[in-house]
Amino acid sequence: AIALTCAALLTASHADAGWSHEIDLNAYTHGTIINGKDLGGVTITGDNFHNSADHVVIFDTTKTGTRDSDLQGPRNNGGSWAKGNLKGSDPLGNILILQEVDRNFAGYTDSSKTVVSRPDDEGRRSGGTSPGAGELYFSFDRAIDSFGFTLIDVEETGEFNNETGFFATFYGGGQSTKVSFADLVDKDSIFYDPTIKFGNNSANRVQALEARDLGMERIERVTINLGGSAGVSEVRVTGVPSPTAGIAGVALMDLLLGRRGNRKRC
Repeated sequence: AIALTCAALLTASHADAGWSHEIDLNAYTHGTIINGKDLGGVTITGDNFHNSADHVVIFDTTKTGTRDSDLQGPRNNGGSWAKGNLKGSDPLGNILILQEVDRNFAGYTDSSKTVVSRPDDEGRRSGGTSPGAGELYFSFDRAIDSFGFTLIDVEETGEFNNETGFFATFYGGGQSTKVSFADLVDKDSIFYDPTIKFGNNSANRVQALEARDLGMERIERVTINLGGSAGVSEVRVTGVPSPTAGIAGVALMDLLLGRRGNRKRC
């Protein structure tokens, strides 16, 4: 019984010794609304600045003839992504978009309104009186140590007026840090990646941004602000072990073994 107890405690300790997870979007069909779904400890919601629907929708990049060819991997029925560090790569499968509702919107495929019939991203850009497309919100069941993602069809990187357009904000421990997409292509930025090339029909994998590089101890939620047409995929998170969990595990092990005198420790 002691051996089983020790094994169980050690297994629990190792299970919490750092973890990684990539959100699986490919279980959903083209047009599925995923607001509020638990995607393996990650919950995603959105805010479309131009309507109250706020649908975060699945877009299948392997398809052709969609409402937005710029989000298609095999654009114009040939080739693949036109620009970026994933140029020439296969389509990425499903990605996340902020659904356009009040322009060219054809409704839903089901009476419960869980699947939109024409997936298409909100494309209105920042500038003038327009605040841009909107925001995607990622919240986590437990704090994470890093956040990586892929950006699809981001044509611009510059930030616009009133904190709108093309940046990600990280929150944790009462702090917040903003990283502009422009930082990713700025040679003077610590987040510079020479492989990233933005533009029409582009696909760029952004390497994981770590809490320590953001000046934070942990990341509790992330907001991605879209200044226009864009998609997000390959969301990858990593976590760190909980110090209190490790201490509690050792204390419990010592307590259980101590009560059994000189029996063999595990």
